[in-house]
Amino acid sequence: MLSITLDTNLYNHRELVERAIARGLSVTFTSVSERELANAYEPPPAPRDVLETALFGESEWDNSIWASEPDGEVFEKVLGVVSNHSVASNCEPSELSAGLRNHLRDALALCAHARERRDIFVSDDKKAFVAGGRREALEALLSTRIMTAAEFAEWLEHNPR
Repeated sequence: MLSITLDTNLYNHRELVERAIARGLSVTFTSVSERELANAYEPPPAPRDVLETALFGESEWDNSIWASEPDGEVFEKVLGVVSNHSVASNCEPSELSAGLRNHLRDALALCAHARERRDIFVSDDKKAFVAGGRREALEALLSTRIMTAAEFAEWLEHNPR
């Protein structure tokens, strides 16, 4: 069964989630913080089973898991790609600007997806995951597929069960 991870920015795409579940796909959301989902509608359209990898100064400890050394190395590489090397891997999250902190959180979300060995990561954050060759670099690094919501919807239309 293919496993699909939806980024937080797709939390309100209930129809897309329902179509994927109807196709027999395993669908979950990843979020780097429960705070991101606090204002979203209830009930959630799919379970949130992919927890972020813990990061000092950023993660909520009861909603994250410890990283292995290889996970940390992958995170550093992903952060470099997502941020176009504008965020140092040893940075203190509280000292980052809002934009750079978003890059950090984007990398955490994608790394959680990869750590769980899920198949397709769906996000409409093109700046972080698609633009400037990022999709190709991240897909090669993580052995996963990255799609926007529109691309995933089209994929659902053209791929039989």
